[in-house]
Amino acid sequence: MFLIFILSTVEINLYSYKNTYLLGEDIWIWWEIVNLGESIEYYEKGSEFRILNFGFYERGTDSSILHFNHFKMWDVNGVKVHQGGRGIKGSVISKSDKYKIPKPQMLEIEPRDTVKFYEVNLIGVFGELNFEGGLLFNGWQYIKPGEYYLSLIYRVKEENQYSRIWSDTLHFFIVEPTGNEKQAWELYKAHRRETDVHSGDKVKAIKYIFDILRNHPESNYIGSALNHLTLLFRRSLLGEEREEFIILSRELLDFLEDNIKEYKGRTLKSALWCISYGEFMLLTSADFVRDFIEKKNIPLDDEMKEFFYGPNQPPNPSP
Repeated sequence: MFLIFILSTVEINLYSYKNTYLLGEDIWIWWEIVNLGESIEYYEKGSEFRILNFGFYERGTDSSILHFNHFKMWDVNGVKVHQGGRGIKGSVISKSDKYKIPKPQMLEIEPRDTVKFYEVNLIGVFGELNFEGGLLFNGWQYIKPGEYYLSLIYRVKEENQYSRIWSDTLHFFIVEPTGNEKQAWELYKAHRRETDVHSGDKVKAIKYIFDILRNHPESNYIGSALNHLTLLFRRSLLGEEREEFIILSRELLDFLEDNIKEYKGRTLKSALWCISYGEFMLLTSADFVRDFIEKKNIPLDDEMKEFFYGPNQPPNPSP
């Protein structure tokens, strides 16, 4: 644990699923802030940036929230990795006395308490701007192969004094795919191109995903592909799609539901999000999805429990 202020009673723990990723594979991380002391402490509220359908972070809601300002990432040579052009930039503050730097908005954390944060996909935070000529909003981001480090920085307030603390540091690698993974990567890229809002073919996009699922069932790209397919389902409105797209979507959802026990870890979560929003697109009831989860005895993390069973759970579609 690397802390700037050793005497701090607040610490940040940072987590990921693994330490080696394929080029273009989603990199999910999450973190928690812990108060180890016996008195109330305060931590900085992150800058919130709401996005529509770019798919950086699947929370199961209509909007996504990223805490851009806390991330710090660098490569093995110590060179800072910039936030893909989409991060929040700090305001320019004049040296004039007329302008004052505002105090950070602080949130309480009770003694011996832990505040947990939902997952964030690093691909959307630190990805390169271009993907095979894609534009800023229609292209796809990814992080180049290499060795990287990631940490978080928060401001805390202890005994009326502001200080900054670092989380522990993640160390991970991004490598080029080979063999069967190279084939899956090419299919995934083809799928992403067909989801372009201006020139994409959604039928082809579904077929490429099906090809990955059937012919590369062990691929590390399956979770990423299902995550992006979820975004396609969320953008699609029944009545605006070709009949072939609807039929193929039903076939793919049946395949996922029949094989749901084959998926583990983060891939299982991506598959469940995909099933949920695919069924919602086809106007299947939320009760059907909940019944499916319970019959299959699918484990849910806190985020998915809140989505399916919390006060803001998805409603059943109108008949």
